[in-house]
Amino acid sequence: MLTISEKSGSTYLCTLNRLRRIKGIAPLDGPQTDPEGAGTAAVMTADVKAFAEALEEKLKIRRQYGYWAGIPMIFYLDRLHDELAELVDAFFAFDDDLIGSYENIMDECVDVANFAMMLFTNAAKAKQEGEDADRKAAIRKHA
Repeated sequence: MLTISEKSGSTYLCTLNRLRRIKGIAPLDGPQTDPEGAGTAAVMTADVKAFAEALEEKLKIRRQYGYWAGIPMIFYLDRLHDELAELVDAFFAFDDDLIGSYENIMDECVDVANFAMMLFTNAAKAKQEGEDADRKAAIRKHA
């Protein structure tokens, strides 16, 4: 379990409770903490490695779509938004097949993370090259 700060825990809890209210589920009482220290560096490193492997596996499956650099960042922001909505739906989709439900949550987490990474990659490249035109055009279009 990952220990979270009181401030980030409160922000997370507010967001989670807002989502729970939308779905008609009772809010949680307080931030989840790790008082016994189970979220040690070794455990977190193993979690990060397992997650990175899942990200890589999903990218291998979708290699035919090509590399993500050079595509307008707004595309990845839109896809990230779509995938986050799918993750929320998966999270609140309780059914008789709990194992399938957890697998769906895990799969959607991977999709969200991969699109966030693609957006990150394009933003880092634009920062390095000093290119702002793509982002500014997208902001003007969506304003």
